[in-house]
Amino acid sequence: MGSITESKPIPYIEEGVYSGAPSRLREEADKTLSTLLSNRTVPTTQPRKHGVRLPPDTNTELFELAIKDLQAKIGAENVEVNDKDLDDGWYMDHPKTHDAMHITDQEELVASAVVYPSSTEDVQTIVRWANETGYPLYPISLGRNLGYGGSAPRVPGGIVVDLGKRMHKILNIDGDNASCVVEPGVTYFRLYEEIQARGLPLWIDTPDLGGGSLLGNAMDRGVGYTPYGDHWAMHCGMEVVLPNGELLRTGMGAMPGPDGADNPTWQSFQNAFGPQVDGIFSQSNFGIVTKMGFHLMPATNNQSYCITFPDDDDFEAIVDTIRPLAQQRILGNIPQLRHIIQELSVTGRSKSSFHSGSKPMTREEIRAASGSLPLGECSWVFYGTQYGPPETINQQLAIIKAAFSSAIPGSRFFVPEDVPQDHYLHSRAKVCAGTPVLRELDWLNWLPNGGHIAFSPIAPTRGSDARVLHEILKAAYARHGFDMFSTLCVAGREMHYIAEIVYDRSDEKMKHRAVRLVREMIDECAAKGFGEYRTHLLFADQVARTYNWNNQALMRFNETLKDALDPNGILAPGRSGIWPQKYRGKGWELGAEDIEMKHLGPKMEAPEWYLYDPNYTIFNYTTGGTRGDVGVGAYNVATNQTFDCYAGDVDLARPGDAPEWHNCSVPDTEFSFSLDTNSFGLRQRWICDNAPQYTFLANGTVELPDTALGCNTESGQKWCLYGGNTIRPGLTSPLTIRPFPPWLPGSPYEYPDRCVERSDYPTWEIRALVYEHQGAAQILSFNYTNMMNGIVSSCSLPVNETLTRATSHLPRWISCNASSPSGSREISDTFVQFDADYGILALKQSWKCHDNNVNDDEPEDYHGLGYLVKPLQCSERVQYGGEMSGSPANYTCTLPTTNISGYASYDLPLPVVPHTLYTDSCTLNSMNNTVLRLQAYAFDFPADTPGGPATASFTVSNPGPGDIYAIQDIPLQADGQWHACATDTAGSMPWQLQSCAYFLNSTSGSIGFKFQWYCDDRDPFHAILFTANARGTLSACRNAVRTNTACQYSSPVGLELDIANVSWQSTGEPMNRGPEWPWV
Repeated sequence: MGSITESKPIPYIEEGVYSGAPSRLREEADKTLSTLLSNRTVPTTQPRKHGVRLPPDTNTELFELAIKDLQAKIGAENVEVNDKDLDDGWYMDHPKTHDAMHITDQEELVASAVVYPSSTEDVQTIVRWANETGYPLYPISLGRNLGYGGSAPRVPGGIVVDLGKRMHKILNIDGDNASCVVEPGVTYFRLYEEIQARGLPLWIDTPDLGGGSLLGNAMDRGVGYTPYGDHWAMHCGMEVVLPNGELLRTGMGAMPGPDGADNPTWQSFQNAFGPQVDGIFSQSNFGIVTKMGFHLMPATNNQSYCITFPDDDDFEAIVDTIRPLAQQRILGNIPQLRHIIQELSVTGRSKSSFHSGSKPMTREEIRAASGSLPLGECSWVFYGTQYGPPETINQQLAIIKAAFSSAIPGSRFFVPEDVPQDHYLHSRAKVCAGTPVLRELDWLNWLPNGGHIAFSPIAPTRGSDARVLHEILKAAYARHGFDMFSTLCVAGREMHYIAEIVYDRSDEKMKHRAVRLVREMIDECAAKGFGEYRTHLLFADQVARTYNWNNQALMRFNETLKDALDPNGILAPGRSGIWPQKYRGKGWELGAEDIEMKHLGPKMEAPEWYLYDPNYTIFNYTTGGTRGDVGVGAYNVATNQTFDCYAGDVDLARPGDAPEWHNCSVPDTEFSFSLDTNSFGLRQRWICDNAPQYTFLANGTVELPDTALGCNTESGQKWCLYGGNTIRPGLTSPLTIRPFPPWLPGSPYEYPDRCVERSDYPTWEIRALVYEHQGAAQILSFNYTNMMNGIVSSCSLPVNETLTRATSHLPRWISCNASSPSGSREISDTFVQFDADYGILALKQSWKCHDNNVNDDEPEDYHGLGYLVKPLQCSERVQYGGEMSGSPANYTCTLPTTNISGYASYDLPLPVVPHTLYTDSCTLNSMNNTVLRLQAYAFDFPADTPGGPATASFTVSNPGPGDIYAIQDIPLQADGQWHACATDTAGSMPWQLQSCAYFLNSTSGSIGFKFQWYCDDRDPFHAILFTANARGTLSACRNAVRTNTACQYSSPVGLELDIANVSWQSTGEPMNRGPEWPWV
């Protein structure tokens, strides 16, 4: 954690910092930073509560492999994993990993990594990499879009592409054409200083703060304050990387110039020929703009001024006065109308210097406080600038003064010479003459640790409409306890109403209030037809839904474009509420009801707890008392872990009271129990790879009356035993917990003697297992010991049984010829499953348990189910289909002494068994830079039918993991066309193949194969898809054995499948493994 007053040195352009401030503003920057530091009560850097926030549908291992791959492409130093503490910094030293003005938890909308491209080509490489990995990219120019989300990715764990850090060149300034071309990292400060250094008579149009990106601000349709203040309208020509990595130029740039140079009219004419596509890239996620042209304003004479108005109620008349002046082009620029509270805040003084207490200042208090300022007591201030020759300016000012004086009595007129040098009017005069400044930061000091978000609706420039909008906002601010900072950018037909919300970033409750305020204003304004033109990324979904004419026709159009341009959904999903099909409707959207951040994305698979016998007990409970000792044993399905939770002398809930939550002996685990209702609850908190802390609650009611069997009263004490109950998490829907045992549906509950304890569940020890492969027949036999009772049994399959292969059928249970030893636990049935391909064994038994305390003599049925988790280690490698290298007719696989555990419920989750031939070898690294060799050992071409049907069998060997895949009896068409692989009834193909295609020309001997296949990369829920292509030529009948009808190739042809450039992707879903073992 850093110091409250700690900050890095201010960066300056002259020191080589592309995003720094100009040294001419050194005094202003020092003062701004000093004031911000003095207003902090907490450090900007806080210790992280969680590790790296991963992208969706991945795990740490895959993420690390993908990042290494990107580092190899872009340079290790240009890809940074976001694993350090998050520093909010300040405007001139802002974060690239999250929103410095975070309105939600700092670690919610946070990047997993940041990548720094240096060129358009780098951006294309990054985009193609994202399409391979499926990871979402969030491009930023500089990340200074503060108030609207800053650098934060909308999907937590997204990869931020920081374009500005290494792409900040001013590519061209054309003094004659009054235009420029810039990269994303060029700031208003940088361009201004460069123009001044060249001595060109040109202005830039700058927003309130000069540290932003020209390109980024225009893409978000930001505004400035000269006649060129519509920044999007002033752009001319773009270079765009599309979501598939292709490159596009818009406007005249689509036509090459002479000798391959840029078109000389690229920055002269916006529209060119055909549809004007530039607009689809603004405020969208349809491409990454890497170059952008702008028109610059020729320098001219100018005069800034301001006009004050006495009363709040003058607002409607002010707007109605502005409208004709703007429509007639008498007003020289896009003027600002600001409420007087902005004049208080822009002094840099805190609210506490004007007002005591935390409640919002009243209008009367604000107006009274304004009396101490140079403009005197007032309610509204209008800032404008006129341009042109002095005589033109004077004529225009006379018209403006007369219009406002006539419409609003008490109006007063000021020019910069009328106010002190530190007054805001001097700063406005610079901005309106194209000189960028830092002054606008001062109002963040209104509250400690000041953060802000902007609410930005559009309304007609009509007094009555402006009044309706203003009253909606004023009432909402009052309801939620915020001071209202109103700034209006007023044009002839519409006005941007920018309402700022200032909050303390360290105050979570205040931030929640701010979110509620914005969400309410979005819907209330939309109901009157006022929509936001720009919003914080947290509210984009809600705002997008307000533009819902004709059943969301606009959004449906945007989604159509998104899915066509970005089918993999990798580019800024959720930007402006536009979600690709991959995310759409799957829990990522946020709406009016989402005040606090929820778990984004598909709902996490919540753990299921299985309460196992006999540890869910109440004991040492005195009959009639309210306290006792409680213990519970649980099995967490999600983590495959068991745990015992115990607490002594706890309140068991008195009649009518709600049960209390008690900490138990397991960290971050609590439970509750009510004796009155027999209700039980269990909840846990934990941290996931790609999610913050979550709490899941499982609860239910044990439906056992107080006198039921399972509860005994001895010497005034009560002892109860409940077990074998599955409880599922549910925050709103309690689930019924069934009484033990769940595998005896409908049987009477008789349990006084605890006939089968958990320790009694059998563990089988497999001994002397022999698997014989005798041609087509497969025989399995083994001896095993039941570790519960020490009885040794044997199992052998009937001679006529052939073990089923999981590659073509589900394994089936086969009755085993097993001994049935005598004893109190009599084995009644034994079944076995065995997969010859993978060497996986399962054993299932049923047995009788004589309960000596039950009056009748009928035994109860119990079942055990066990699995051998590891495949058999055979004396020789088992290849696909049991084929052996060297192919002896008979061979055996033996197994050393091995334990498999039995479980007493089919409902219990069971160990995941290996399900590929790769075991742990099929990883990205093992497949990279290797060659799969295709060995043809039987291509049969009918000699008398050139181009006719043929058949082939061959093997593919992978020297990486050493696996061999045998593909048998493929019917071939030798016509030189691509065909899908298929087998006849006697053939087979490895199930890992996702697709297989071939072409073959028997005349030329040309041959080719394409494969796609899956491997599990040691994570069964994140398969990797590999691709390989091969082409080659077979010399006619080379090394062949000729017959009357065929030319048979029986020796390897050396055809190689090169997968050095591996294509891979994380599917995010259980992969298509073909037929499954039932327990996988």
